[in-house]
Amino acid sequence: MDHKTTNPIAESLRQSGRRATQKRSLILDLLQKDPGHPDAGSLFLKARETDPKISLATVYRTLALLKKSGIIEEHRLGESHGHFEPVTKAAHVHFTCAACGRVIEFSHPLLDRLKAEMKRKMNVDLREFHITAGGLCSRCRKTGARP
Repeated sequence: MDHKTTNPIAESLRQSGRRATQKRSLILDLLQKDPGHPDAGSLFLKARETDPKISLATVYRTLALLKKSGIIEEHRLGESHGHFEPVTKAAHVHFTCAACGRVIEFSHPLLDRLKAEMKRKMNVDLREFHITAGGLCSRCRKTGARP
């Protein structure tokens, strides 16, 4: 697969002045296809299925570069290690289930209005906006799962 011509996020990487190498494009593709906010370890395992020679260090360096370039975001989601997703324009909340660990995104126009109000009232250049919530998802509530 030619990542250079088919991956819009890789194009964003090139537009930010970074080279879209095969390994970077692979990691970007994996992030783009995984709605579950993977961590570095799970990205490494998935990347090795395609490129057995990729190292964990390469994954960490690539994630750091993509984050610095503003292409991906890192979220803690109630854990000590980071989870990653491509940057989106729409503000959203990350809800993490305390029982099963599933991450659910919630978007609402009020979140975008809140961002705009913060910028206006505080006169700031808001570059990051993260809201996290936690509890039990509907599935775990239904089954009576415990955190």
